[in-house]
Amino acid sequence: MPYGFYLLIGLAGFSMAILAWAFGLRLPKLGRPSYQDLLDEKAKLNDAVILWKYADGSFVPQHKRQQMFKDLHRLSRKIRRHPDHPGNSPGHSEPAADS
Repeated sequence: MPYGFYLLIGLAGFSMAILAWAFGLRLPKLGRPSYQDLLDEKAKLNDAVILWKYADGSFVPQHKRQQMFKDLHRLSRKIRRHPDHPGNSPGHSEPAADS
């Protein structure tokens, strides 16, 4: 009886540790990054995309380039939707698209 009980406790603890590790990596950062932080991150990523080099001078591998483009696109979307973005002010209207 005690052996099964200890085994059950160990299995439950192991399962909880795996779940905490899995969800701990996917939890979003608490709070919203500032508008300037997003602009700085976009500039850094844009420099890497244009030159295909990291800040330390090493080349970006081919398999990471597509992910960098996706990250740049997501970051641009976050910047456009940020409350501090000048285009999100109540008095600002988007220009009409010509047909």
